[in-house]
Amino acid sequence: MLRKLIALTFFALVAHHTLLSQNTLSQIDSDRNFRRGQELMEKSNYGAARNAFEKYLAENEKGLKAIDAKYFVAYCAINLYHQDGEQLVTRFANDYSTHPKAALANYELGNFYYKDRNYKKAIAAFEKADLSQLNSEQRTEAYFKLGYAYFSSKQFQSALRNFNVVKRSTGAYGPAANYYAGYAEYQLEDYAQALTDLQRAEQDDAYKGVVPHMIANVYYKQQNYDGLIQYANRILNGNYRIRNESDLYLLLGDAYFYKEQYQQASSYFTQYLDKVNTQPRKEVQLHIGLSYFYTDSNKEAISSLKEVATDKGELGESASYYLGMLYLKERNLEFASTAFDRARHGSAEDIKEEAQFQFAKVNFELQHSGISIEALQKYIGEYPGGTHIEEANDLLSQAYLNSNDYDLAIQHIESVANRSNTMARAYQRATYLKAVSYFNNRSFPKAIQLFDKSIENPYDRELVVQAHFWKGEAFSIGRRFEQAINSYQQVLTADPVQPFTTNARYGMGYARYNLKEYDKALVHFRLFMRQTDKSGRNYHDAAMRLADCYYVEKSYQQALNQYQSTIKNGPDRAYGYLQSGIIQGVLNDVTSARVSFDQVIKRYPKSRYFDDALFERAQLDFEKGNYEQAAVAFTELLNKQPNSKFVPYGLQRRATAYYNLQQYDRTISDYQDFLKSHITHKEANNVLLGLQETLALQGRSSEFQAYLDNYKEANPDQEGLEEVEYEAAKNLYFNLEYEPAINRLTAFIDKYPDNINLLEAKYYLAEAYYRAEKDEEALAVYNELLEDRTFPLINRVIQRVGELEFASKRYENAIFFYQQLEEVATNKKQQYNAWSGMMESFYALSNYDSVDHFANLIITQGAVSLDASNKAQLFLGKSAYAKGDYATALDHFINTINTAKDIYGAEAQFLTAEIQNLQEEYKQSNETLFELHKSFNNYEIWYDRSFLLIAENFVALDETFQAEQTLQSLIENSQLSFIVEQARARLKEIEEAEEEELQPQNPPDSTNNNNGGNN
Repeated sequence: MLRKLIALTFFALVAHHTLLSQNTLSQIDSDRNFRRGQELMEKSNYGAARNAFEKYLAENEKGLKAIDAKYFVAYCAINLYHQDGEQLVTRFANDYSTHPKAALANYELGNFYYKDRNYKKAIAAFEKADLSQLNSEQRTEAYFKLGYAYFSSKQFQSALRNFNVVKRSTGAYGPAANYYAGYAEYQLEDYAQALTDLQRAEQDDAYKGVVPHMIANVYYKQQNYDGLIQYANRILNGNYRIRNESDLYLLLGDAYFYKEQYQQASSYFTQYLDKVNTQPRKEVQLHIGLSYFYTDSNKEAISSLKEVATDKGELGESASYYLGMLYLKERNLEFASTAFDRARHGSAEDIKEEAQFQFAKVNFELQHSGISIEALQKYIGEYPGGTHIEEANDLLSQAYLNSNDYDLAIQHIESVANRSNTMARAYQRATYLKAVSYFNNRSFPKAIQLFDKSIENPYDRELVVQAHFWKGEAFSIGRRFEQAINSYQQVLTADPVQPFTTNARYGMGYARYNLKEYDKALVHFRLFMRQTDKSGRNYHDAAMRLADCYYVEKSYQQALNQYQSTIKNGPDRAYGYLQSGIIQGVLNDVTSARVSFDQVIKRYPKSRYFDDALFERAQLDFEKGNYEQAAVAFTELLNKQPNSKFVPYGLQRRATAYYNLQQYDRTISDYQDFLKSHITHKEANNVLLGLQETLALQGRSSEFQAYLDNYKEANPDQEGLEEVEYEAAKNLYFNLEYEPAINRLTAFIDKYPDNINLLEAKYYLAEAYYRAEKDEEALAVYNELLEDRTFPLINRVIQRVGELEFASKRYENAIFFYQQLEEVATNKKQQYNAWSGMMESFYALSNYDSVDHFANLIITQGAVSLDASNKAQLFLGKSAYAKGDYATALDHFINTINTAKDIYGAEAQFLTAEIQNLQEEYKQSNETLFELHKSFNNYEIWYDRSFLLIAENFVALDETFQAEQTLQSLIENSQLSFIVEQARARLKEIEEAEEEELQPQNPPDSTNNNNGGNN
């Protein structure tokens, strides 16, 4: 039993020893994994280390070492950027929050986030860590990184709290903490403390090159410009390299700018600009531009200021004003106008008044009358006590004159109590020009009144003479010949002012002529002819009137000689032949008289004296008792000129001739025809008596009663109602009251369809529709009139139909009617209208060869006036332009501009600029358009379109500010809606392109401290 117990005890001991041995061996292997993991961690072999610790934990789930192993597994995982690393560290810190390594876990987690620049999570981890559990080195690092994480998140107050803990420590983090603390204090506007910390950081070699621009900025923020200048110059003269050296030049420039030492400022600004490729912020750029401005470096000033001028706030307003002054100094008036326009609309009160005046004055110089008037009115209204008020009043007076708004010029000058000499001169001119305007509009009493006002301000002697002359003309037209003579006499007794003095002699002759003082009239006509070249406008007319005076004075031979002289030298030969024939008849030289009348009939069948000659030749035979020849001649008149005013007389005289030839049936027939067509004529009574006598001779007296009844009906004692109604309707048309005229003429046509004036009434109805811009209604009436080709005004009807078809863009139809007009034209004016209409119609149809044909025809044969040639020259240019022949087009346009001061010249100038734009001659294009503004500012369509093209040229020239302001001004001032829409759309495009170009790029890390400064 004992043996058995001993044996059992032995086996038990053996078994225990064996088990103990096995456990001890297992523990030794497990500890080896733990130690190996530590060794591998020290070598930063985190992958193998994690594997060793995980093996350890597989065998040891509990105990202090197991907790340490868990920490090391999490540490290795996070350093290996394993997906579960963050989770393992977070779990450890949460599960073992009281363990000493929990603080270390949060510290490492903070480091992990910090390296990954996830500053938000880094802040959370560091803040969670109990930093007192860390060693001194770790604690310093943690405070710095926590501060930097706050700093990078722009939480400067929190950042500063942590940097303040570190900034007095030794090692790498101390200087870095001072630097970032200074930066944070700078952002928090604690400039005194910022300077202290930055100066402390500057003592470290690592920050000697980084800190200076920050210290300089602190001085700048403190407005300690002397300190800044002293410090920056010391740094720049040092022997070590600094970062952001260019900033010191910029700050020095700005410091000197505030000290108003502009020469030094511009010098440093120039050095700054030489070192950088980017533009400074616009406030500083304004200072740069102003420094150049005050040192007369105009080119550099303009370059800087025009970049700032695009700013939408006060900086842009200030830059625009000074930019305007620079452009004004360089006489670039168009650019100056744009710049001042921007400045005057701003909110900077200190420059608005000056900008407003300069804008007005520049536009006055540019002859932009409408713009300058508006601007001057605004200046006078807003700044009645302004420094430029007297000059503004003078300019406004002149601007009204330049704009032809004489009413406003007169009204403005009369409203100013103390007029300067300049204004008084302007008043004399304004009243004179307004009087001329009234004269041209046939408002003669008003014209005379204003001529008197002009004469009462005799500053310009020549204007006084001219005013007296036009007064004489006005009196003469009003048939107040005595007063006219007095006015002409004032001109003739003054010092000669040509051509008015000579023309006054002509006017005096006419005034005496109209007073039937022919003996005095002929003296003036003779003197006028001596003083006038034979090619002069009125020479040949005066020669005719001189002949008329001799004729009336019964100096027949002198009259005949004068008429025949006009036949040789004058343009109105038909009248000369006619009058010669009449005098020769008086002198009983029947043969010569007949020859003279035949000259008119044969050589001038389209002359207005053609029917006179036919009648006078017939009358000559009639008066000489040659009744057969007279009857034949009167028949020729009636057949060739059925609508002549002489037809009633021709019928009457031929009836008398037949009577004397005892051809009573023919006599009766002519009298009957007369009474059918001219029963209201003044000779109708005599005709009625003749008919009565002839019918009696033929034993047909019973027929007479019917004619007598008709005559009585047509000629009652009271005035004819139809005639009264017609004249009333017609007068409405002549008084420009087109709508009432339409109503009355329509009623007249409906009420009296058989009236002798029916066709004429329809013509005036069509014209009234035309004038009232009721084109289709007008066309319908004109087409009715086309059915009767004997209508005296058929030429005008055909022309109107052509015009209306053209206006309706039915160009083929227009050409058809213009061709008809060419065939029936009776004078050069109608011929020109036909050719001009075809020229424009063919242009609309892109038939450029035909355009050229008719344009050349007008120039060589149909130039009835200067504007006719101008228009033809313009269309030759437009035709060449359309064909792509720019050189030829420009030649024609330049020829047009040189001669045309009308709308054709305006269009030619614009198209010239358009071609220059297409040829990329942008500056030349703008110069051409600026000339358009001076010469053709009254033509709104081309004036406004020019600004659109100017803006495009500015865009091409990289003058964005000028382009934007040009379009903005157009939007504010144009009265043409389609122009405003185009300008608004283009401005939006430019601004969007500009915004896209100025989109900020992601800025670099301003601290250049990717890893917190410890690596």
